[in-house]
Amino acid sequence: MQAGMAGGGMASMMGQGSGAPAMGGLGMGTGVVGAGLNGQNGAPQNLTPQNIMPAAPYGVVTCHICGKLGHYARNCWQAGNRQRPEEENVEMRELLLRIARREKEEDERKGHESDEAKRKEEDERRESEKLREEQAREAKLEATVLRILAQRKAPLAIVPAQQLTNDSKKRSPRSKAQMLMEIRSYTAESEDDSEEVREEAKKLVEAFENRKKSKKGGRSTRATTSRTEKKYLTPRKEKGLVKDPTPLGNDFETPTKVCPAEGSSEGLIDYVLTQTKVLSALRAGEIRKICDKEGVEYIRKDISIQEIVKCRTRLAYEGFFELKNLGSTPKTQGGGLDVP
Repeated sequence: MQAGMAGGGMASMMGQGSGAPAMGGLGMGTGVVGAGLNGQNGAPQNLTPQNIMPAAPYGVVTCHICGKLGHYARNCWQAGNRQRPEEENVEMRELLLRIARREKEEDERKGHESDEAKRKEEDERRESEKLREEQAREAKLEATVLRILAQRKAPLAIVPAQQLTNDSKKRSPRSKAQMLMEIRSYTAESEDDSEEVREEAKKLVEAFENRKKSKKGGRSTRATTSRTEKKYLTPRKEKGLVKDPTPLGNDFETPTKVCPAEGSSEGLIDYVLTQTKVLSALRAGEIRKICDKEGVEYIRKDISIQEIVKCRTRLAYEGFFELKNLGSTPKTQGGGLDVP
């Protein structure tokens, strides 16, 4: 009995205690007692070396890869082919960083595009407002100048202020430029030294010039250069042909000859073309003076030039076609007469 209990106690201490050794220790069967005794005296006879591995005590860590105690499977030195968790974490961290960087760049690009679009819209809105303000200021100055001129009985060439106010939006840039030239000539030639008129006219001229510069840019410079060359070079070319006018009376004078009038059809054509070219290079104020001297009513620059050319041609070639017809009549009649 004591031997059986001793055998059962040894079996339980060796970590191999089970129901069979315990029952053998209590003396329940001779076979079991023998097994308990064999376990006490030495190794069992029917157990292989793999089966004699002691079980892990309670609370001790066991590796399921190598079967040894004291470490986990993730720290086992026999798992060399397995990837370490640190490497997996590094790759995952790099992937997340790349994704976050890409999202940040995309957000920055979208924000930059949005700011650029807003800036362009703001610039366009500011330019449109500036243009509207300039147009309103020009219309106001134009109406003021024309009202003042109308009150002071301006020349007939300038349209009344009310009509210009109604049709100010329909005016072309050329008509506005002509009106500015007329205002300049009026303020330069008029005896009325009104500071208000001169100041308003100066403001209107500056407004139109600034608007032209902002729109045309370099093109206006080239146009001004060509007009200047045409203005100053053309009279210089014909300078040797100009003759002093001979006054006929108090009101009218003989028109200045720009080229000699030849007694032929080709000379007539050259005379008309030369007169038109020279007069086109002059200003509206100068054309107005010529109209006053030669008794032609000034309506508009191009129409007045045509009238002046007609008057000068009629004066230069007066009786030319009658003499030509008279010279050709005897030849025509002589063909039908019988020669004695």
